[in-house]
Amino acid sequence: TTLTFTPATGTYNYYVACRNNSNACETLPASRALVTLIVNAIPGAPTNVSVNNAAICLGSSVILSATCATNETPRWYEGLTTLIGTGTSLTFTPTTTGVKTYSVGCRNNTSTCETASGDRKPVTVTVNSIPAKLTVTGAGAICPGSSATLTASACDGTYLWNTGATTSAITVTTAGTYSVTCTKNGCTSPASDNATVTVNPNVPAPNDGKAGDGDICVGETVNLTATCPTGQSPTWYNNNTANTGQITTLTFTPATGTYNYYVAC
Repeated sequence: TTLTFTPATGTYNYYVACRNNSNACETLPASRALVTLIVNAIPGAPTNVSVNNAAICLGSSVILSATCATNETPRWYEGLTTLIGTGTSLTFTPTTTGVKTYSVGCRNNTSTCETASGDRKPVTVTVNSIPAKLTVTGAGAICPGSSATLTASACDGTYLWNTGATTSAITVTTAGTYSVTCTKNGCTSPASDNATVTVNPNVPAPNDGKAGDGDICVGETVNLTATCPTGQSPTWYNNNTANTGQITTLTFTPATGTYNYYVAC
């Protein structure tokens, strides 16, 4: 009742009759049932197989291209069995990172016969991850003439600040908003949240700084006094270098000599 064989390509007519197992009589030839079998050729491998970009970032797309013979359509697979699309030019967006292999065969549009899986042509695409958004510390308010150091979190790639700097930390002296990205394998993170640096208003100089009478005898005591605007306090120094030589005791007895004292608010 079942006959199995593998015919070559072509069109075949087969006839079936019944034979009596006891007397060997058989269906007359004119009454035999006809079965017509068309054996179609299996399409060959496609040509001009390519991908427009062999390395992409997750979320980006590739264009897979291939050419089949007339009346055949390319069919694209991930691995051997997962069909991802059809056509001579297929735009596809991978959903995971890693090295991806896509293969393509040809299907006859009439017979639906298709290139054997072992004869498909492969292309390889590397899908890289996008670095995480960086965080920046060190923002805030600074005094005129001072600086703020902005430091980005770790980046296993290349930093790029909106100032053009490519280091993990930058020193800024002007007010503004600063951000940074991280790039690895051609993939760039979203820009960090803006780090805002403001510069406080300049503090005016005190208007009546005094060192006693300005001329005393050795052994006498001098008292340093000054008045600053409301909400500000005078600070005294024994030199004019920023933030050095601060004097904390304002009433004292100096030795013989000439001294310069500086006061700021």
